[in-house]
Amino acid sequence: MNPRFVFLHLFRSLGQAERALPLPESDVDRSVGVFDHILTYETHKMGLLYVGPGQLGREQCILSNTHGSVRYTALLLGLGSLVRLSELDPRRTYLGGLACSGEDGTHCLCWQDDVTQVVFHVATLMPNMENDRQRGNKKRHIGNDYVHIVYNESSEPYDLATIRGDCHCVCVVVQPLKLGHNLVSLVGKPEVLELLRPPPEPQLVPDSSLAVYVRQTAIHANVACTSLHRSQAGSSYVNNWHERLQHLERLRGRLERNTEPPPDDLADL
Repeated sequence: MNPRFVFLHLFRSLGQAERALPLPESDVDRSVGVFDHILTYETHKMGLLYVGPGQLGREQCILSNTHGSVRYTALLLGLGSLVRLSELDPRRTYLGGLACSGEDGTHCLCWQDDVTQVVFHVATLMPNMENDRQRGNKKRHIGNDYVHIVYNESSEPYDLATIRGDCHCVCVVVQPLKLGHNLVSLVGKPEVLELLRPPPEPQLVPDSSLAVYVRQTAIHANVACTSLHRSQAGSSYVNNWHERLQHLERLRGRLERNTEPPPDDLADL
């Protein structure tokens, strides 16, 4: 078999513009290491909070909750799967900064499909440290999430500034109603809500559809927040697959500038 036949299956074009380039070993190790850190699936992290009666506006009380109502628990279990942190491999499962050593709890709430992984920073699943009355161990995760899902049983409107922080931009607020229904609304910064089309309006959602609706709404809101923050930093939002492609193109461009052109007989391959 002629070796050229193999190359026909490896490249779209065998022209000079797309010739194979030898890779220096040091560049390969470094570049592959960076490339491996760009995940092959989309990732999202978001906070999940329970607000009980009389807790509205009380950050410490909200973060200190270790359980919620029956309907809150049903929503939690519908959003994803409860898995033991100690059994997860961070190379395969996105953890959103959660530690597997137990300091962030024994379990986490995750959801995934073929192209996306989501981890929820659930305040009621994280332990309350006796020497941390301000619940900084929880807030260092939840306070750095762009999106919070808030199950609000206080019977009062939820304020975006309840959990203080510089990162969070949107809250998906669930207010349980009678007869198995819920009012789901978005509270957020105007510049983020403007990116969501159609403009978000409060929706009446039954318990049976609540978890799916809330999860998808939160994912869309997280994409909008990420896009806004990237644009403010002078860059554009791209998904992970596009970012991996850009990394390979940058590597090739760098090698082309530093590599001698091959002899004509090799270029013909």
